[in-house]
Amino acid sequence: MSALLPQHFAVTEAVVVAAGAFAMARTARINAWWAVGIAPFMLAALVGTIRISAGLAGDFELVHQFLSRAGAVFGLGCMVGVMAARTPWLAPVVGGAAGILAVLIPGAMVPTFLALTLVGAWLAYRAADKQARLVAASFTVLLIGRLATDPLRAAHPALAWHLFHLAVALWLLLLAVVVIPRLRAR
Repeated sequence: MSALLPQHFAVTEAVVVAAGAFAMARTARINAWWAVGIAPFMLAALVGTIRISAGLAGDFELVHQFLSRAGAVFGLGCMVGVMAARTPWLAPVVGGAAGILAVLIPGAMVPTFLALTLVGAWLAYRAADKQARLVAASFTVLLIGRLATDPLRAAHPALAWHLFHLAVALWLLLLAVVVIPRLRAR
């Protein structure tokens, strides 16, 4: 995507901001590391909304890309660390290691994202007090959204953008409403 985007792109970014704010508020009471894990997704969307609405490029675009990529694996790492629930410091260690790996070895970002999503779904399935399949499937919505929209990027970039961002918003809502409330070990 080019630096200057049509204003309608900011709409789905704003939907992600709203979903992220809701998810952070709802999950912070359960475990602060859930909210920290959600924060990069919401912040990326907030920066994207501001960037697109104001027609900004340069540093704003770089911050948006960083939060969308390295921030995402950091956030997923924090969530996996919370679900593994071995010690209170596991969430920041797993999140930090994933984020650093994504920054130092950019080619590792996609495999790290995939691994964290699948491990997260497995941990969610194991920790769910009821409806384990729904909980695990809900955790994978972000990955499903990515896989479903990637083939559209070349021919239909606007459609891919909107569908992916709506999938991110749906995933954030599912985390707050379906996944986290149904986990025994938080």
